[in-house]
Amino acid sequence: MTDPSWGLRVLGFATAVLIVVLVGLDGLPQPPDASHAEVMGISLVSAVGFVLLRPSSGRRLAPFLLSLGPVAGCAYVTAVMRLVDSPVTAASLSLLQVLFVIFCALYGRRWHSVLVLGIVGPATFLGLQVHVGAASAATLSLTAVAVMAVSSLILTAVSEQVRLASTTDALTGAASRRGLQERAPGFALRHRGRHRGAAVVVLDLDGFKTYNDVHGHAAGDALLVEAVRAWSRVLPAGSLLARSGGDEFVALVAVSQVGAAAGADLLDELRRAAPDGVRASAGSAPWPVGTALEGAVHEADRAMYLDKGERRRSTDEARATTTAEDAPDRTEVP
Repeated sequence: MTDPSWGLRVLGFATAVLIVVLVGLDGLPQPPDASHAEVMGISLVSAVGFVLLRPSSGRRLAPFLLSLGPVAGCAYVTAVMRLVDSPVTAASLSLLQVLFVIFCALYGRRWHSVLVLGIVGPATFLGLQVHVGAASAATLSLTAVAVMAVSSLILTAVSEQVRLASTTDALTGAASRRGLQERAPGFALRHRGRHRGAAVVVLDLDGFKTYNDVHGHAAGDALLVEAVRAWSRVLPAGSLLARSGGDEFVALVAVSQVGAAAGADLLDELRRAAPDGVRASAGSAPWPVGTALEGAVHEADRAMYLDKGERRRSTDEARATTTAEDAPDRTEVP
């Protein structure tokens, strides 16, 4: 789950529902008093709100809530911890702080995790102090922060490994199709401007199937790896190269003019850069602001196939000319 909106919805709903359950059970068999009922009502409304949250709005809210959400969430949980009657309920509520740590570790930057860990310690202490005393509250708070810090580091490392595995092509080291989709918005944001634009280049190795049949699949894999290395050296700095499938690759490049495709010189270099005497077909199309990447890739793909067809015709014509020149003269001499 890489979309922070889903994490935001799950975090908000789970926290709100757990607060309702824990506060509702506090003090049983006595029914909840007015303050308990008020907390349960606010939490229920919050749970419904998170369920109705649209994913698109969640994506917009997630960066804001990553910064201020842990502060507000910890403050609310701490207030509820001080309100309840049972130390067991208060300790159970303190475990909800783990959800904030998990959310920041999965979707935020390192400083988000540091922020929430810095808040969890004092918040847990304040919430437990009224129930177990200052000494016990301090011990429990420090223990909780230490456990959460180690868990956050482990979770962040595992999450990064999973993300890299899902966004990187294992064979060539180029971005995968999913990696291209995830990194394309950031590329456009960095390279588009008043006098700059972005373009899409589609590359395809000519005769790759025949090369595989003749030299074997291991040699074909090695050819793909070498092709990616060669193209990476030719592409301008900051370009994004991805393997879209088989022997077809997509590159995002910055261009000096808005609405322009990649230059002919760059395409020629990319065609010749493939190793072992294999050439590549290349096509490019502009990626205008406000348009989907898929449309630009489709146009660049069409340009690439036109390029492949043109070169195939040129090769056939050259072969036919050579054959005609090498044919013996059958004109009879009288």
